[in-house]
Amino acid sequence: MHKIINVPVELIRRIRWNKKSLEMLVCAIMIKRVFQNSVLYDIRVTNVMKFFHVSHKKALKLIESFKDSEFFVYNEKKNCIFAKSFKSKCAVEYGYRKNKFKAFEDYCRKMQLDDDIKLRDVVRELRNILALCEIDAVERTKDNLIVGSNQKSFVTEPEAKMAIPQRKLAFTMGFSRSSACRYMKELIDDKRVSKTQIVAECVIPELNDATEREWYEKHPKQRFLAWHDPKYGGWSGWIMLGSVYSIIKREDSDAFQHVIYNYRYGSEIEATCSSELDGKWQHN
Repeated sequence: MHKIINVPVELIRRIRWNKKSLEMLVCAIMIKRVFQNSVLYDIRVTNVMKFFHVSHKKALKLIESFKDSEFFVYNEKKNCIFAKSFKSKCAVEYGYRKNKFKAFEDYCRKMQLDDDIKLRDVVRELRNILALCEIDAVERTKDNLIVGSNQKSFVTEPEAKMAIPQRKLAFTMGFSRSSACRYMKELIDDKRVSKTQIVAECVIPELNDATEREWYEKHPKQRFLAWHDPKYGGWSGWIMLGSVYSIIKREDSDAFQHVIYNYRYGSEIEATCSSELDGKWQHN
């Protein structure tokens, strides 16, 4: 059975704009998945090529990056690297009164990698994880929202809190809007995510020259879309709030969990849900 690696989502968010840092994180994940002591020995070019499934040129770049990465300790004498722990260093207090205890926690994504996984594929998956986490967070709040009625692709009482703008997804993933769109299309094509509807808000109920001029005077940098009502006639102005996304595969949503690490002091209480972040053991 493949080892489960718990990767803090906040860690991925912090380095999402830096491709080199993302690659180093992925290398650390792949090493921890295979080696119990989190050490990769004999980092010759051929070994790095084989382990991470990369080209000769890429292996050379990785070896140089290992030496100054925040995720590794490089031992020049033994020519090996140690992948540091991802654990949070912020202690949180749990329990009540005499049963209080302190532990470290993170909101993690449980990752289970295949034997033949390639470095670039895991880097792509980290981007997907950020998008899935954003969608999952919205889905967890939908029971508290009022579902509005819709007219084709327009929502007259928009579920504004359910809609995720394209620019927000791009920022979340550390991408341009065009790149984020490509990734979201792949998630939809792979049946991991569904795109259910477009959410729009009517900002000009009766669109004419006067109301258009008044709108642009108040919102000089914001555009709207004109829509003609085929049933009752007339035009109205709408602004797009985004699309409503849903996670299709339950394993994708279930993989996001708060993890309490096996750390305590000053109490005989054990954490009820704990796991070693480097995959040594897992308790649910």
